[in-house]
Amino acid sequence: GDATAELDEALEWAVEPVLGAAKKTRQSLITLDDATDSLSVHDYVLDEDQRRGSAAVPDPVWEAALDHAGDESRFAVGVAGFVAGKGDIALRAWRPLAESGDTAAMTNLGVLLLADGERDAAQSWLQRAVDLGNVRAMYNLGVLLKDSDRDAAQHWYRRAAEAGNTDAMTNLGLLLAGVDPEAAQRWYERAAELG
Repeated sequence: GDATAELDEALEWAVEPVLGAAKKTRQSLITLDDATDSLSVHDYVLDEDQRRGSAAVPDPVWEAALDHAGDESRFAVGVAGFVAGKGDIALRAWRPLAESGDTAAMTNLGVLLLADGERDAAQSWLQRAVDLGNVRAMYNLGVLLKDSDRDAAQHWYRRAAEAGNTDAMTNLGLLLAGVDPEAAQRWYERAAELG
């Protein structure tokens, strides 16, 4: 349709080399690699974009990304959406992955829902990920429960800490500081040793 023709025209324009100011070099904005069927943006374009600051991604681009994303790239679209403050995009990207058993997506979905104040839904997704062995979900379940059920939070922090999660070690130390300062110190030291 019209959008495809527009995109083709824009791509043709972007890969067309132009003569440099000194009229000795020719350079395009992007390069099309026919062998891999991929595009590369030249460093000077990226440098200029970073210098100016990136503009917000328009909603139709998010929609197109979701419409065309496979499972692997869908997760990345969710991360990008979350970072950009587009919780609705992250939710739509991660929910199908979480429903199909992806524990990282379950965990991210739980964190997103917790940030949105949906504690019950967050706890449900985190618990599902924990049941499948996701250590980061154990830590986040501790975060969710620390104010409402310190014993349960301590349990999940301990499980995650024993599995090597340094954030859980630190938070477990904080929980234990007033009750068992020596144990708290041991967890702080273990976290520090692991960086």
